[in-house]
Amino acid sequence: DKILIVENISSWQETLKHIVVSKTGEEYELATTKESALTKLKENEYKLIILNLDLSSDSADSVIGYEGVDILDYLKATGSRISVLLITSGAVIISTRNIFDNYPNVKDLLFKSSGKTLAKDLAARIQKILSIH
Repeated sequence: DKILIVENISSWQETLKHIVVSKTGEEYELATTKESALTKLKENEYKLIILNLDLSSDSADSVIGYEGVDILDYLKATGSRISVLLITSGAVIISTRNIFDNYPNVKDLLFKSSGKTLAKDLAARIQKILSIH
């Protein structure tokens, strides 16, 4: 099984892909929208989802700026046991407690930063989550 990276910003897509491959050696697939992520989740099995909470969309049926929550809702509704590592810029974060209480798939939350700190921290968190399986 692969890691699913769900990220809409191209610079972050490259960063996350690089970290996953170079720091963990894991294979990945990329989804850039909520719709593509949901399609991939219906068609494939994943060991982990790295999910940008803020997939910014103009969709009227989503919490503004939080299309990632729609993916969490899908996982919950389908009884999926795929672990999720949420990433967010933290600009407008909903209650961390609510995320962990309402979505048991969420195993960790990482605020986006830059540089080597992110790479090291993200790689360590991915390996920690995967070691639980």
